[in-house]
Amino acid sequence: MRSARCALPSGAKGPRPGWAAAKRAPPAGVPTSCPKAHAATITAGLADAGVRPTLEVLAGDTGGWLHGLHRVKAGQDVFLVCNQNHQGAARRFKFRAAAAGEPECWDAVRNEITSIPFQRTGRKTVEFSLTLEPLETALIVFQSKGQPGRHASSQA
Repeated sequence: MRSARCALPSGAKGPRPGWAAAKRAPPAGVPTSCPKAHAATITAGLADAGVRPTLEVLAGDTGGWLHGLHRVKAGQDVFLVCNQNHQGAARRFKFRAAAAGEPECWDAVRNEITSIPFQRTGRKTVEFSLTLEPLETALIVFQSKGQPGRHASSQA
């Protein structure tokens, strides 16, 4: 079955199973007939479909180098936020996250878990700010109200 977005050119035959097909495939399996999608195009397409991001940057200059990853672990929302800008001063960002609970910053470098000042804007929506140095990464964990994270000093 062909994908509507990444169809083979008319009359072209797809690769057959086996090593010969693997040797002819484009690098990393990227179809050559698909245009390269840009972040703005993907964001606009998802917005048109009614899909909101779980983490949005509301303020701050990302320079296109701020990246986030969201996972749910043991019922808790966890965000990995990476400032991949490698030059200049620290940057302050304001975020909106779709998450329940209260945000904490888990800092493996400093061996600290700290609360983050936040404003709840909906039942599962929160806004908070972070300042990140160049190449700094923050792990943001949303704890249930009144349930602080396990601090390194309390671990066996």
